[in-house]
Amino acid sequence: MRCASIFAQFEVTIPGANGQPAFTFIANTPDPDIKQLPQTIRSVRQRDPIAFIQLLAEYINEKASCDYDRVKKIHDWVALNIKYDTQSYFSGRYPSQRFESVIKRGNAVCAGYADVFKYICDIMEIECEIVTGYARGYGSSLFKFEDVTDSNHAWNIVTIEEKKHLIDSTWNAGYVDGRTYKARYRTDYFLCDPAIFIYEHFPLSSANQLLDTPLSAEAFNALPFLRPPFFQVFETWPDLPRISEVETGEKLHLEFTAKPGYQLSHGWYTQSGTRVGRDVFQEKRDIYTINLPNLKPGKYFLRLWFRESGENSYSSCGQFGFHVR
Repeated sequence: MRCASIFAQFEVTIPGANGQPAFTFIANTPDPDIKQLPQTIRSVRQRDPIAFIQLLAEYINEKASCDYDRVKKIHDWVALNIKYDTQSYFSGRYPSQRFESVIKRGNAVCAGYADVFKYICDIMEIECEIVTGYARGYGSSLFKFEDVTDSNHAWNIVTIEEKKHLIDSTWNAGYVDGRTYKARYRTDYFLCDPAIFIYEHFPLSSANQLLDTPLSAEAFNALPFLRPPFFQVFETWPDLPRISEVETGEKLHLEFTAKPGYQLSHGWYTQSGTRVGRDVFQEKRDIYTINLPNLKPGKYFLRLWFRESGENSYSSCGQFGFHVR
């Protein structure tokens, strides 16, 4: 199944340190001030990256209403203006990822995104740090061993009004499809809830999980592959580990409750990615029951998609693995 991605535009409310709403923005919608950045500022970028960032910071300070708004504008500039450097990623030969070089070139891998983001925050006196760790990005598989001590990604933590928040501007800028990079702005990983962020990001320092009780490497490895939209779409779902052990012919009923306004699609695939049977497009309703088909012994994964009512295409939001014996 080839599904075009959809990115719903809904209101997101971020709680502050006291648990009360602190900031609201429209999901997957770039800040208009950043989209309309004056030419007088943009023209400086290639000639003098440091001067450009200073002018950008002054512009953001002039337009922003609070520190949350400043951070959103910083994130949006990075996500909209830095493209992922797929050529360097696949060759393993990386140019400088320092902010000056990245701003001038306009491309980077994750380290460059994180460095640019931090530098702009530093100029604007917003507390920010670069976090390194393991992430379930390109090439990850439910049935592939994950060495979470092998750092392969970088992201940021910002402190706003005495509360720490997680941001991955790399993944919000676009994605790698095959060996091609597709720019695609989104806000899934902007000020993301730590309890959701942990499904795909495992920092080297457990303190950077920002969880009251940090997960162990073993616990992380047991988590299914769930993206932030999964938690946006579903109200309840079965308590399934990353890989479930089942017997041939076993009857299994998985019940998902979708939030109002969403529809579900699912499909079963072999470990190598070959589709088993046909994908199932559910009619509009809140509760979906997925049955385990009569699968031969082997390893399979259940892939889930969703769409908003009225939309024509679906977007992936999660995977669960099954080992049929």
